[in-house]
Amino acid sequence: MSFQSIVGKDYTSLTKSQRKVVDYILENIETAARMTIQDISEATNVSIATISRLTKKLGYGSFQDMKLKIYENTQNTTIKFFPFINKDDSYCDIASNSFYMGKLSLKETQLMLQEETLVKAIEILANAKTCNIFALGASQVVALDAFHRFMRTSLKCSFLQDFHFQLMHVASLTNQDCALIISHTGRNKDSLEIAKIAKKNGVPIISITSNMTSPLTKLSDIVLVSVSDETNYRPEAVSSLVSQITLVDALFMMYAIKIDDNEEYFTKIRNVINTTRIDN
Repeated sequence: MSFQSIVGKDYTSLTKSQRKVVDYILENIETAARMTIQDISEATNVSIATISRLTKKLGYGSFQDMKLKIYENTQNTTIKFFPFINKDDSYCDIASNSFYMGKLSLKETQLMLQEETLVKAIEILANAKTCNIFALGASQVVALDAFHRFMRTSLKCSFLQDFHFQLMHVASLTNQDCALIISHTGRNKDSLEIAKIAKKNGVPIISITSNMTSPLTKLSDIVLVSVSDETNYRPEAVSSLVSQITLVDALFMMYAIKIDDNEEYFTKIRNVINTTRIDN
């Protein structure tokens, strides 16, 4: 598991000082890979003892072990869009790589799941009058999937694709509603603006992102992390989309099973959709 994945899994349990160290390392990962524990202590104004406790908490035997893992991550940093595929690879090899990255992302994302976080996410959805989904760019693929799924439940949902429409809509929400914000990097300026408005209005926020230390997570009440090493070397969501859609499916399944205790909603939708299909 990558350094980012390990940190993301334990981030919420870290102390404020430990998070400060982690944030510094992730924001300066190439430099940090070559720094001593003393250097990082001085750069973050955090004691060496605290950094040592952090390394143990993350499961490393020593600071040197953690630094080696950080260094491994810097070796994956590249401007190539597909860093693990060569032009000389066979078509089957290229396809297999795509499947492998998707499976890896799913496996590491599953390891990040925590019962308490999932329970709180469903509580927010169950107590909300409306669930309002926000996303931009490629993340709208996940948002549209979420909207499509939750339309089959008792949860009243909305999703508007235009950013200006999203701005106007989020401004009208209250603490009786909730927001589901999806952003691969968690650093998109427009998504952050939506999150800030929602936060100002007291709207509970559930976010899905691949970046546990992003500004979006700091504005969110609940964070669901989709793990993908591609976050380290390109901003576009590719294999992480698989994990994000699966997280949406998990939310849908949990809501449908735990909150909707009858099949009326599903039956109505199924019957309507069936009218659009021709007989065999």
